[in-house]
Amino acid sequence: MENDKTSIADLTPAGYNPRKALSMDELASLKKALLEFGDLSGVVFNRRSGNLVSGHQRISVIPKNAVIEITERFNEPSRTGTVAHGFIIIEGEKYTYKEVSWDALREKAANIAANAQGGDWDEEKLGELFKELSADVDFDIELTGFTLAEVYQTLGDDPLHDTADRLMTLSDQLRASREAFKDVQKKLEEADDVMDCYLVVVFKGSAERKVFTDALELPDNRYVDGRLLQTKLQTGPASPSPGTD
Repeated sequence: MENDKTSIADLTPAGYNPRKALSMDELASLKKALLEFGDLSGVVFNRRSGNLVSGHQRISVIPKNAVIEITERFNEPSRTGTVAHGFIIIEGEKYTYKEVSWDALREKAANIAANAQGGDWDEEKLGELFKELSADVDFDIELTGFTLAEVYQTLGDDPLHDTADRLMTLSDQLRASREAFKDVQKKLEEADDVMDCYLVVVFKGSAERKVFTDALELPDNRYVDGRLLQTKLQTGPASPSPGTD
């Protein structure tokens, strides 16, 4: 096949890899652990103690009925203590699995080593990858192992992050407006003198309107306060003072 590799020299590191390179001391520790324990990146099970050494997070999401297929067993442990190689089969895909025979101290040391060599993130490269992945609306960004909140935090002032902030602000404003409307509605329901309708009177002209407003002792305006009109309709115009025509 065209993409078959024949040696480590043929493996070209990805330039977009967001992991920072390990320091010389960290590389030395990684090399020492690799030579001592072998590959710890998959699921590693200690046959002697019956404990899982690495892959704790993986097995928590692997189906319980997934099959372990052993492809090679050794009569004697290898130099790194390996006694079997194989795969965990999930929907036809194979995931690395191996068994070892270690004493308790070596098992615990390997467990620490499996979690100690992750390295730090290059935030700039990581952010660029998040931008690229987020541009595809159908891509589930959480497949990277990061939550949406962590992605937004990494992106900082990225437009996607700004949009999320604006949506949160609008949501808060909408919630506040809704509560204010409920408060006003409650006060209106509690008020005894609130009119729930408008009265529209049509006149042929301003002179006819003035006759109407004078009769009810209302201001001669196009718009009259509903409460005032209500009062006049309930009590009628004031009675003429004694001695007047």
